[in-house]
Amino acid sequence: MALRVFLRWIEPIFRRRAVFFFWILAGLLGLAAVASGAYGWWIEPDAQRGALGVVDALFRGLKSIFFSDMYSAKTITVDTPFLLASRYLGGGFFLLMAGRIVLFTAGERASELLLRARSRHDVVIGDGEAALHYCDAAPGRLSTHVSETLAARLDRSAVMIRRGDLMDQLQRAGAGRARRIVVGEGRDALAWTTAQAAAMRYPDIDVIVHIADPWLHERLSRADPAARLRPFSYVSGAARHVMLAHPPYLLARAYGAPAQHIIIVGFGSLGQALLREFLVTSIAEKPEAMMATIIDPQADRLKAEFEARHPGLEGYADVQFLQGSLLESDPTVEAAFLARAKRCEACGVYVAVSEDDYPLRTGVGLRDRAERLGLFRAPIFVRGASGSGLRRYKSGPGLVGRSPTHDAPQAKPGERVLAADLALIPFGDWRDALDGADLLTDHIDKHAETFHEGYRRLTGALDVKDKSKLAPSQQPWPLLSEEFRVANRRSVAHARAKLDAAGFALGRWLEDGDEAGQPHRPGDLPPAADELPLDDPVRLDRLGALEHRRWAIDRTLNGWTYGEVRDNRAKRHPDLVTNRELDEVAKEKDRNNIRQVAQIIRDMIGEDDDDASNPKQRG
Repeated sequence: MALRVFLRWIEPIFRRRAVFFFWILAGLLGLAAVASGAYGWWIEPDAQRGALGVVDALFRGLKSIFFSDMYSAKTITVDTPFLLASRYLGGGFFLLMAGRIVLFTAGERASELLLRARSRHDVVIGDGEAALHYCDAAPGRLSTHVSETLAARLDRSAVMIRRGDLMDQLQRAGAGRARRIVVGEGRDALAWTTAQAAAMRYPDIDVIVHIADPWLHERLSRADPAARLRPFSYVSGAARHVMLAHPPYLLARAYGAPAQHIIIVGFGSLGQALLREFLVTSIAEKPEAMMATIIDPQADRLKAEFEARHPGLEGYADVQFLQGSLLESDPTVEAAFLARAKRCEACGVYVAVSEDDYPLRTGVGLRDRAERLGLFRAPIFVRGASGSGLRRYKSGPGLVGRSPTHDAPQAKPGERVLAADLALIPFGDWRDALDGADLLTDHIDKHAETFHEGYRRLTGALDVKDKSKLAPSQQPWPLLSEEFRVANRRSVAHARAKLDAAGFALGRWLEDGDEAGQPHRPGDLPPAADELPLDDPVRLDRLGALEHRRWAIDRTLNGWTYGEVRDNRAKRHPDLVTNRELDEVAKEKDRNNIRQVAQIIRDMIGEDDDDASNPKQRG
């Protein structure tokens, strides 16, 4: 036990575990060689005695690690096994240290030769949080980290100091045989420039780049349309993860609320991502209405910016901004908040303030005021890039709406418990955010790409050889613009809500987790294709109407408005009307979306699909 504690204390001194164990091995060999040699010389018949004899024995033993000719000149017989052991142990220590010196002096060149021979590894560029946490979230995966600070964290990684021409350095890092290149340099402009250059240099390699602004990352255009370049955002991944793990429509139903009413405290980039993901993943039949209350000291300014980016959302959701803080005794904010809560009880509170503003302190303060003033009883989701040190909860609604207190049920240390009223639930861990962005899978965008290929098959785009004649939404996935890629990802993310509306017990599936009892990942879909009513026209129309509302909100978030004639440049679409106003051709496009979801689920579990044969679907 003491040895284990010592190892845990000493290990952080070393950058990587391999270096740590090298020095442990070298130290043990050296100590064993000196001790064995000293004892062997001490027990020699003609050895000097007394204090000087001890010093002489230690000095002679020390020479064993320097290949001293004393050990070769001395006749070592079976009668002196300690000297024989010291000779070989010392030789092993000497060879280890000599090899270490050679690697140190010629290490960079040698490592480059090894990197060139690598294949299917990840090349991580930069010292931004995204780069470092990507290394943390991918244990056991071979990686090359091109870094300025040598801050590699991955156990099976090699580190290259960032210097000189980046393209030459990527070549030395074996990027041409890499599985993917991940760029996380901190600043969006620098990261995007680096990623564009890498994508053009290596068109057959996936290039993933972290863009901090989630609105910006959905609108960036690739210099080469065919480049395998994908931006991602920490905040978008974190927001999607929490919305899929604890769907607001399940929480609202647990409270018997007439609408999904969420509260977002702090409306920076994460708060805005939460609102967007709420609108595109949580469109449900019951409850249908969607409400969001935004609380921020700069609410008026942030409201103007958000509405300028996303005009027209007022027709789909009731969003109200309150300028101030619920942590302060502000009668105006409290009265406005209680008026909102009286209209509809909140089902989830999301603390999205920056890490510098201490989200955990904000969450604890909100819970304290909610208990004393009766502001709400909803669970409080607290931002924490490292988990905030809070207890981990199972996905799903848990005991929300029927638990008498926020105190979680008794559980073993480390065991996940069911969500409960006023529970402080962490979200925004970097691993969860990367998973929410689909980066911890071997095939990024697998479901979204499958969905898009099904759409192209249904619209006949697969039979068109001249790609210039295809609509922007019908282009093959490698040529598809980021806007339509995002739309496909959002469509797949809404599949759980469709299954819930079809009658699938989504809450129980979320709480049960996977076969190992771990929470389902954001990309997981329930094996419930049979729940989708493909042979029931009435129920299929109902789900088609749900899909139409999701599609309309998605288009509105991307800046589209109604127009009698479709205009891709001006972003006008004739189908941006209510479901009742759609013609039969437009409604069939929505029905085909439901068929496509069923096909994806069947493909996922290896079933055959006999449906999904209609050749029309909306772009």
